[in-house]
Amino acid sequence: MGFGSRKLVVVAAVVAATAASGAHAQATLEAAKREGKVTIYSGQPIDRLQKLVDGFGKKYAGISVDFYRGDTGQYGQKFEAESAAGRPVADVVLAASVSTKRWAAKDLLQKYVSPAAADYPPELKDPAGYFNTFAINVTTFAWNTGKVKAEDAPRRWADLLDPKWKGRVGFQDPIAGGGARTWVITMFKELGGEAPWGDFMMRLAAQQPRYGAYMQVREMLTSGEVDLQVAAYPDFTEPLKAKGAPVEWGVPEFAVFVGNTTNLPRNPPNPNAAKLFIDYLLSDDGQRILGETGTIPAKPAFRPAAFARLNQVRLVDSLSAEDVGKTDAYFSEKIKELFARR
Repeated sequence: MGFGSRKLVVVAAVVAATAASGAHAQATLEAAKREGKVTIYSGQPIDRLQKLVDGFGKKYAGISVDFYRGDTGQYGQKFEAESAAGRPVADVVLAASVSTKRWAAKDLLQKYVSPAAADYPPELKDPAGYFNTFAINVTTFAWNTGKVKAEDAPRRWADLLDPKWKGRVGFQDPIAGGGARTWVITMFKELGGEAPWGDFMMRLAAQQPRYGAYMQVREMLTSGEVDLQVAAYPDFTEPLKAKGAPVEWGVPEFAVFVGNTTNLPRNPPNPNAAKLFIDYLLSDDGQRILGETGTIPAKPAFRPAAFARLNQVRLVDSLSAEDVGKTDAYFSEKIKELFARR
């Protein structure tokens, strides 16, 4: 077979695949319209969720959208209880990737690889096909620009250990859990295991941080009570900058992120409408709406200018204790040992 013939075969295959994909999408749309409804469980902010629902409704008239919004424990427990009872209500569950992994292990989800996922970086997709990340919550660090000169600001995680920061650091209390604990656990693997991780965290604790809930520490940073904030979220820092607060966030050698993921339950009442909503959320239209609401879309091209620098950094998916071969009890004890207030 000559080169020209091979080229014709490849083109024909691409055309056939495109046609098949289009036919599949049309069949899903028609089935979704017959179902006429999709129910979503989520912890996303109400205004963000409403804009996504409005956008979906505008594009797919005739398919109504209901949603239940609560914190992670509320909608997660509701989803698990209904699944266990054999009375599923949710068609789509939007959750953090750590919940997705747990639900997949419990056989509460089914695999679904959206056609829209093809354009996403591999670190934002589950290799097994259970989920796709649609938005990210990133953890870096931040500083008060009135207290820290640009040339003195940290550039790498190790810079937080410089003795000059002693007594000048704010840190969401990792003993209490939350994003700081997740960051601490993920750093275990990224720093190379127990010995280097323990050394790093011990030196960080020796900086004598001021601890508190995340928003308390953010207020300390804004007011100048602390100069640095460890494990800060850029999408929480940017709104402060927009209001004129003297704060900035940095991009270290890697940034830890928690993925907000799409989840298709094993037996949703409206499976085709569920797939259609997932496709929409991952599409350019859905990603554009997310960017307009101040979040960080998973698809790099739709991240607002304020977050574009994250496109140049290595993003590391957050890990659980189980992911790094330890137990929750191990980290609970180690974190208390390292960060107990002295």
